[in-house]
Amino acid sequence: MDTLNLIVDGFWIAALAIMAGAARQAYARILPDTQVPMQFGFDGQPTWRAPKLFALAFQPAAATVVWLSMVAVGRTGSDEAALMMLGMKALFAPLLALVNLWWLRKVIKILGDEGQLRG
Repeated sequence: MDTLNLIVDGFWIAALAIMAGAARQAYARILPDTQVPMQFGFDGQPTWRAPKLFALAFQPAAATVVWLSMVAVGRTGSDEAALMMLGMKALFAPLLALVNLWWLRKVIKILGDEGQLRG
C-alpha cells in the first residue's frame, strides 16, 4: 500500500502545483489593491471580497492542510482508516483542483468586466 500512497500523494502534489500556478498567473493579471471575489451568491454575484494575496493563496493553502491532515490520519490510524484515507486522497486531489480552477475562471471574468485586470 506504500506504493499506492506515493502515487496518490503525487496526484496531490500535481493538483497543488496546478492550483499554485494558476493563482500565480491570476496574481500577475489582477491590478494591485483589487478586492478579489471569494464567494458567490445564487445569482452569481460576489457576496464578499478579500485582498488579492489572501484570496489567491487561500485555496492552495487550505488544500495543503487538508492533504497533510489526510496523510496524518492515514499513517496513524488503523489499516481500515489508511485505506479510507487513500480513497479520500485520490478523490479530493482532482476535485479541489477543479473547484479552484472554476473559481479562478469566474473571478477573472468578473474582474475583467469590472476593469480590474492588466492588459
